[in-house]
Amino acid sequence: MTDTSGSLSAIGRNLRSLARQAHGQPVEAAKRIMFLDQSIDGALDLLLEQYERAPSRYLLEVIGDFYAISGNLVAAQSVFKSLYYEKADLHVTNLIYAGLPATRALVDDKKKLLYIPIPKCGSSSVKNYFTAAIHGKTYGETVHFQHADLYRTVSADEIETRYGDYFRFALVRDPIKRLVSYYIRNVVGGSLRREAQHQAEFLKMPTRPGPRQFAFGFHQYRQMFKDFRHHTDPICGYLDPFQGKLDRIYTMAEIGELREKLSEIYECNLEDDRSMVSKDDPKLKADCTEAL
Repeated sequence: MTDTSGSLSAIGRNLRSLARQAHGQPVEAAKRIMFLDQSIDGALDLLLEQYERAPSRYLLEVIGDFYAISGNLVAAQSVFKSLYYEKADLHVTNLIYAGLPATRALVDDKKKLLYIPIPKCGSSSVKNYFTAAIHGKTYGETVHFQHADLYRTVSADEIETRYGDYFRFALVRDPIKRLVSYYIRNVVGGSLRREAQHQAEFLKMPTRPGPRQFAFGFHQYRQMFKDFRHHTDPICGYLDPFQGKLDRIYTMAEIGELREKLSEIYECNLEDDRSMVSKDDPKLKADCTEAL
C-alpha cells in the first residue's frame, strides 16, 4: 500500500495557505505538496477544500486522479463514473480506469472516419496524417496537443449507431515493443521526473528508473504516475468495449496500407511521416526487453 502520510513541511503549509487565499493555483499547489512533501493526503485535502468552495468538472477529475494515486480505487472510479454520466470529457486513461464503455476518438464527420488512438502504437504518425490531410500541416511529436476539435468521447453504443456508416479503425503494436518504446522514449526522456516536479524520487521510487526497476516496479509506477498509467494501459483497455464494432484493426507492419487508405479517402498523397521513430540505444532496448 502506498504511504499517504498527510504531514506537511513548512513549504507545504505555505503552498496550502497561498492556494486557500487564491494567491496560487490549487491544482499546481496540490501537485507540489504531493511530490515535494510526499504527502498525497495533504494534496487531496487541499483539492477537496477547493472543490467545496468552487466546484468544477476539471477539479473533480483531478481529485479522481489523486484518489487513483493514493490507491483508493473505489473513490477514483466513483468520481470518474459520475463525471462520465454527467457527459464530461474524461481523459482516456480515466475512462479505462473506471471500466467505462467509451474512448476518446479522432473523428472526421465530413469523411466519415473514426480512429481510436492508442499510445505508443503509431498514434502520432496517424494523427499527423489527419492534420496533413485536413489542415495541410504536420506537427511531429506535438501533434497530440493540436486541433482538439478533432477529438471526442465515443461510447460503444454510439459507434454502432451514430458512427455506424463511418470507417472505424485502430492501430496496434506488439505489447512488449510498446512498453519498451514508452520506457526509452518517455521514461528515460524524463516524463516521470517532470511529472514529479523534477524530484529524483517519489515515495522511494526513482523517477528515472533503470530497465529492471521499470519492470519490477511496473504496477507501483502505474498507480503513482498518470503518465505511466496512460501509456501502459493495455491495448484491450482501449478496444474491448468495441469488439466486433471496428472495420479494421491495423498492425504496425500495415501502417503503410493505412496511409494509402487515408490518402485515397482524402484524395491526396500523404507522406510517410513516422514522427516518433528514432534510433534507440540497442543495449538499452535489449535490457528493457529482457527485464519485461
